[in-house]
Amino acid sequence: MNRKHSLRSLLFCCLILASCVPVPTRKTKGPTTIVGQTGMMISPYGMTLGAEYASELDHLVEGYKIITISLTNNSMDQIHLDPSKDKWVIETNSGKRLKATNSFGLKNHKGWSELPLKTRELMEYPLFVPIGYSQTFDLFIKGKADLKRFRSISYTNVESGLTFQVLTAN
Repeated sequence: MNRKHSLRSLLFCCLILASCVPVPTRKTKGPTTIVGQTGMMISPYGMTLGAEYASELDHLVEGYKIITISLTNNSMDQIHLDPSKDKWVIETNSGKRLKATNSFGLKNHKGWSELPLKTRELMEYPLFVPIGYSQTFDLFIKGKADLKRFRSISYTNVESGLTFQVLTAN
């Protein structure tokens, strides 16, 4: 009986000590790229990233093409976004990498203010994605690149230091 009590005490002490060990946060040193598939959850980050190009939106902002992004958060923490520092890159079917603007209002205030208010609300880059929610917003790509059947989209989150590259099903 005394031996069982000693083992329980030892186990209890080990559990208490283990709970005191610091757990690293999401912040990493240096670039880290996590590769996934559009529409599929990226484990262990609990994030799903979807992207769709619709040529019907090309006329909304002259000189820009638009890709609609859906970001779903199934993690245990909010996903914080930074409109001025997060980076988005689209890789076309031919392999050309194009920098996308995530917050058109910051880059082109005049063009942004010409859009109807409801359109701006739908396209606006969010500041965070709450736990268990999805946010939809748009990326703007300047020029006349062919975005049909684009290969991948890369997203660098400045807060975590992580880059997520999702491949399309094309």
